[in-house]
Amino acid sequence: MFFSFNENLRSAILSLKANKLRSVLTALGIVIGVTGIIVILTTIRTLNGFVEKSFSAIGANNFYIEKMPWVITDNFWRFRNRPSVTDKHFDFIVSQAKSIRYAAKCIDGNNTIKYGNKVISDILVSGTEQNDMHINNTYPEFGRFINDIDVERVRYVCVIGKGVANEFFPETDPLGRKIKIGNFDFKIVGVLPAIGQLFGQNLDNQIIIPVSTFFRSGFEGFRGGRNRRSLQLAFQAKDSKNFEEAKLEIEGLMRTARKLKPLQENNFAINEQSQLTELFDKTVGTLSLVIILIAVMSLVVGGIGIANIMLVSVTERTKEIGIRKALGAKRRTILGQFLIEAIFISMIGGVIGFLIGSAIVYAANLIGNKTQPDIFGDVKIVYDFYTLIIAVGFSGLIGLVAGYFPAAKASKLIPIEALRFE
Repeated sequence: MFFSFNENLRSAILSLKANKLRSVLTALGIVIGVTGIIVILTTIRTLNGFVEKSFSAIGANNFYIEKMPWVITDNFWRFRNRPSVTDKHFDFIVSQAKSIRYAAKCIDGNNTIKYGNKVISDILVSGTEQNDMHINNTYPEFGRFINDIDVERVRYVCVIGKGVANEFFPETDPLGRKIKIGNFDFKIVGVLPAIGQLFGQNLDNQIIIPVSTFFRSGFEGFRGGRNRRSLQLAFQAKDSKNFEEAKLEIEGLMRTARKLKPLQENNFAINEQSQLTELFDKTVGTLSLVIILIAVMSLVVGGIGIANIMLVSVTERTKEIGIRKALGAKRRTILGQFLIEAIFISMIGGVIGFLIGSAIVYAANLIGNKTQPDIFGDVKIVYDFYTLIIAVGFSGLIGLVAGYFPAAKASKLIPIEALRFE
């Protein structure tokens, strides 16, 4: 059996060598299809890993009461004209809630910061409270976080991101030094560890200050200020088991604070990680399906090409088939000969497509890291042996299906008639 397979493989290689250009053109459709599938699968898996890492910064047990939903699919102005979320809402909820571990009120906007002769524009400045450290996992690497006394006394203190620290204080300790945010001097009390990207926002270039100081300084009026003084109320459920219970409780308390009637819809949004995950899965899933279908169609076209060329090959080698059968070759031997040839052509196309697809993905990531390091710096290519198995295995299956009819036709030839063929 091994001898028969080895002989058929040698015959397939000789046939490909004898018709090099035809073999290349035959495998081209498979190459294009597999290249597309490799690029798509690798991109999807890489994006999934990147997005999962980004979403994990939000926290699975966290949810937020805000004026605007994170995902808007209909009339924007219906949400834009909602009343703002205020301190009174937060105080009422915190005084009544039983199912939450931490709660904090937050607001943010973009501003310009200065230290000496260095200036950085459009830095994210967040006003928040001590509990935000636990909710959003913003534990300082050095120093301390904003505390309740800072908020109560409206202190001009700040916690800076790693990117700000590296830019302003590359060789010195930033703790205790003062930087200017807008027109106000703030004392640095803490430095955050390197965090990376979240939805395209570099979280290493951020500054956290007391929420009371944020309002005292008038930062909410700067470009990027959140919804005209509207707060974000951040909550963390006690554990994942009572997450839905905590959401329902906070929603009910917010409705009570807003004095909404039972049949009135919420005039506020409850945002959580799952909304972004669902939107990402839906968007990427639909787009990926369309692109994969196009790639599969390319593979099908490549399979049709293989079937066509194999039919031509059977016709050209009819006399050869007749001689082999006259010398005692069995039907399954002839069938195996042409099937192996079809599969071999297809799998060569699969391997070439795999290599080209791998090179494209690697080059795209390399170029992205050089040209847009802030965006691509945290992107890691998710690539493994299974991708190769899918590529080569699928192309081999296409070759098997495409080559079966021509191979079956060759195996059924009658020796006498085949020998008379010219």
